[in-house]
Amino acid sequence: MTHITHSEPHVADSRAKGRIEKLHRKAETAPQPKRLAKTIAFADQGQDFLEWDLDSTGKVVACRPFQASIWIGHTVRNHERITVGSYAVITVDGTPLAIRYPLERVTPAPLTISP
Repeated sequence: MTHITHSEPHVADSRAKGRIEKLHRKAETAPQPKRLAKTIAFADQGQDFLEWDLDSTGKVVACRPFQASIWIGHTVRNHERITVGSYAVITVDGTPLAIRYPLERVTPAPLTISP
């Protein structure tokens, strides 16, 4: 059995400290998750998706009740100006595409209050 020992313990300590500092810097510069900004609900015309949750950049982060794997990750280009009765516009292969179902509800995300 081989035992690994350090002849100078402060070298191991300084290496560990360096790694910890590097992890802290990485955490500080990591992109922060986008917060949920709004939920948009489409008029039900028999399609498999009725609601999308959008983050603050308009990116679809959730889809209900079905087709999440299709819609999550798309960005609603007009997310800042959409209203009830309007249409969500996404880009597919560089081409703007209006989703054919009008919006029947646009709900801002609930405010969260930290204690």
